[in-house]
Amino acid sequence: MAKGKKVLWAIMAILWIIVPASLLALVLVSPTDRQTALDYLEDENIRIAVIVISAILLLTAIILIIDLIVHKNEKRQYLLQSETGNVLCTESSLKASIRSSISKFSEANFDKANVVIHNGNDLKADVKCNVFDAVDFKTLGAQIKEEIENGLKTMTGLENVNANVVLNQAQEQQKREIR
Repeated sequence: MAKGKKVLWAIMAILWIIVPASLLALVLVSPTDRQTALDYLEDENIRIAVIVISAILLLTAIILIIDLIVHKNEKRQYLLQSETGNVLCTESSLKASIRSSISKFSEANFDKANVVIHNGNDLKADVKCNVFDAVDFKTLGAQIKEEIENGLKTMTGLENVNANVVLNQAQEQQKREIR
């Protein structure tokens, strides 16, 4: 699908260059030449071709706008620069670090996370976990938060890491199998 999106974006870029250029050309030519060009629209076949091309343009533009709205937060990438070098972090690698930190606790299971780096130096992680055993939520939450923050600090090299952890009591049938 990614290759199809690139092709669609390339076609739209070409069309969005050609259409305004054509309209600009119509405006800049002499009135007699403009009338001659518009007279071609009296032919029904040419009119149908223009309508079909316009419909295709409109349809691809709508598809691309919907795609932008649906996938606006996916695959965010961050380039972190420091004295020791540059690190490119993707949202999936940050979530994998969080998942790894949570997997150290047998009572908890990773549910979902939202990770954002602000201004290249502040990392904020909102994490949701399921807890299966009857444990002290406050203590477990503090331990998970500390482990996540340490893991993200080690991975990114950032000092300003803030993890917000939400623990939910889960049903016993959702409990993961330990093999």
